[in-house]
Amino acid sequence: HWGALRELFCSPSCPLVLSVGTKATLGKSYLLQYLYALQECHFRGSTQPPLRIHAMPSVDIIGDFAREEALRGVTLADVHTYDSADELCEAMVATLSSCAELVLLHVSIKQDFACSKSEEGDDSDEEQVVQASSELAELLEALALGIAAP
Repeated sequence: HWGALRELFCSPSCPLVLSVGTKATLGKSYLLQYLYALQECHFRGSTQPPLRIHAMPSVDIIGDFAREEALRGVTLADVHTYDSADELCEAMVATLSSCAELVLLHVSIKQDFACSKSEEGDDSDEEQVVQASSELAELLEALALGIAAP
């Protein structure tokens, strides 16, 4: 596979943009398709039935080196089906986040956060406590690990 990636990693390249989110967040790749003019790419929702590769943890790395002049000006890393239980997936996301100029973190307010009431002893002092889902917390840990790496 080195031959296919040599031009991407061994030449002056555009800044890396990492796009990642929880499984509950839909439309991550679809958003990239419109933000970065990726009409030539086949994403999860664009084929019926969905591509098998999008059902397991994977990363599409989309360079902007096939043209005489850069069109997008960024290299995209699009993470599909992030799974913290998969050590390779977790390490890959941490590594990509360590060299990314921008991380697009996609979350679902409805699925990735839960509200609960916290009682402070007095019945009138109930506060809403917002907590991230375990999947989102694990993703944030992997991103923080990568960003903190030298």
